[in-house]
This record gives sequence, C-alpha cells and structure tokens, in this order.
Amino acid sequence: MTARVVEPTGLEIVKREHFGVRRPLLFALLHAPTTKRLSRLATGWVNAVMPSAVYGFLGDDEQHKAGGVCLLLRKPNGK
Repeated sequence: MTARVVEPTGLEIVKREHFGVRRPLLFALLHAPTTKRLSRLATGWVNAVMPSAVYGFLGDDEQHKAGGVCLLLRKPNGK
C-alpha cells in the first residue's frame, strides 16, 4: 500500500502508528445493543474512564490487531 499511496506523492514516512481494538471481546460487549439501563451506564463509564484499555494506538506486539494506521509524512529537503 505504501508504494501505491505514499511514494507517488514524493513524501517520506517519518513515523507510523497503528490503531485498533486491544480487547475485541470487551469491545463487542460494550457496543452490543442493550435495553438494560444499568448496562448502558456501565458501557458509558468504561468508554469515558478507560477507553485506552479497549481501543487506541497499539504497541509493536499488537500490530496484528490494527484497524488502521496513522502516518506522519515529511516533504524531503530541497523539494
């Protein structure tokens, strides 16, 4: 993908960060449809207080869980 998307721009990749779901089962549980008021309250609390435990930027050992990537690109000197 890098060859197809980034290389034609002439930019160079400075940094690459992968993001995605760290705990897929917890993510599915938190986002499952629910009719119980208490369950909705718990879901909102977890998402507000500790969202990075469920999803966010991933470490090098978690890249297989990535749903996307953020790239920091730089224009090479002299161009």
